[in-house]
Amino acid sequence: MVSLLELPVDLLIEILSYLDYRSLSRCTSVSQVLPTYVAIVVYKLIQCCKSLFSTTLESSHLLYTLELGLNVMKDTGSGKPHAELLRLLRERRTAWEDLNWRSLSITRMSGDCQAYELVAGVFSKSDGEELSLHWLPSSTSDGRAIVHQSLGLSIRDFAIDTTQDLVVILEDDFRLVFLDLSKSPTQEFASPVVWGQSRLVRLHFRTVSDNKIHPQAHKPFVDFEIPRDPINSNRLWSAEIQLAEHVLALFMFKGPAESEPRALIWDWKDSELIFVSSSRHL
Repeated sequence: MVSLLELPVDLLIEILSYLDYRSLSRCTSVSQVLPTYVAIVVYKLIQCCKSLFSTTLESSHLLYTLELGLNVMKDTGSGKPHAELLRLLRERRTAWEDLNWRSLSITRMSGDCQAYELVAGVFSKSDGEELSLHWLPSSTSDGRAIVHQSLGLSIRDFAIDTTQDLVVILEDDFRLVFLDLSKSPTQEFASPVVWGQSRLVRLHFRTVSDNKIHPQAHKPFVDFEIPRDPINSNRLWSAEIQLAEHVLALFMFKGPAESEPRALIWDWKDSELIFVSSSRHL
């Protein structure tokens, strides 16, 4: 029976190319334990790891997969040779480490900024009514912009993932309406928050490109409840949204920083709530 290490190098590289960077990193890890102090089976495993590591060094494909993952990056499918991609990756990593910019560009944006995101070279912001997205200039693109002037709802916060053409919008149903004090001197603002009651807040799933309901979402939105609170009522003091592929997380406070935090996690594609926490979990 032929062992793994007896296979031709080209075939071994082909096998290893199907591994993700974490699995490849485990395969190529080299133990520092001296062979004379370990059992023969462990010794053989160490030799196997060393051999796999040497094989990885001979393949630009495997090195690119490994280094791309270690830099927390993903391949965009450019189709360029792995040797060239590896060179570009190392050049950009060195440029970031040394803050050595190739060029300087200025992108001007108008309007107020209530919430913003910078993800994968796309800067997006909202003033609470419109949503603007700016693909920043790079060595391969001149940049472009999309502005959605009317979303049909008020925006409290949002998160984007342009690789999925996805924007998740936290609807703002608690916008304070400031009054003219000269006409109403006894009241500073009007608000829908009511003590002693719970209320629902909504997260919408839209497309970045044309502000339509996202086709991969089972439902166009999900609701979550803010329970009644005798101290902080049912208001949403602060909230932050995070996206990771099909996972959507919301971290919130109902009141000032000393109040109970809460985290909710959904599978946004299935519109399924998969985790709810209180301060006891956090």
